[in-house]
Amino acid sequence: MAKDLSELLKQHCVGREIILSKGRKLFERGQKAGKIYSISSGKIRLVRATQEGNTAIMHIGLSGETIAEAALFSDVYHCDAIVDEESTVIAYDTELIIDALKQDANLSLRLVECLSRQVQQLRTLAEIRSIRSARNRIIEYLEYIAHPEKTAKIPGTLKDCACRLGLTHETFYRKLAELENNAEIRRDGLHLTLLNR
Repeated sequence: MAKDLSELLKQHCVGREIILSKGRKLFERGQKAGKIYSISSGKIRLVRATQEGNTAIMHIGLSGETIAEAALFSDVYHCDAIVDEESTVIAYDTELIIDALKQDANLSLRLVECLSRQVQQLRTLAEIRSIRSARNRIIEYLEYIAHPEKTAKIPGTLKDCACRLGLTHETFYRKLAELENNAEIRRDGLHLTLLNR
């Protein structure tokens, strides 16, 4: 079975590779939707402008992930996709994906499985983000991504992780240093090991 949606699309659909330079917009909010993108390399930030004029980061897409899955059943994109570093994506036409799903019930079930797993992960992340204490939020997240092992590899950068957890990067770095100084974690680059758990 496909481990994730990116792998599933690669196995069953024909896509077109696109190389994107840093700073470019892959798509914009309100633009006609028609593609799902699998990120082969790089990083793409999904953002939306708030009523106050700020930018809310919806998601940071990393290598091996897909973005714009909602385009399967949406007329328009609901956010902007900004390329944070040179990236390569595979663009899959949503009409062709839907045609393939109509012809193959097993493929449809596998897609539902992949999307269900994404929903579960997003709900878990929302629960973790609701924890008030930055320290406890970080510990809970590390336990989640390290489970059942005690070592977690942070996806993306530490700054990406801070954003994922709804923390400023300054707070995130400070709390990581405190956890390390208190011998609760050991850091080796992006690998963090939970100690005494």
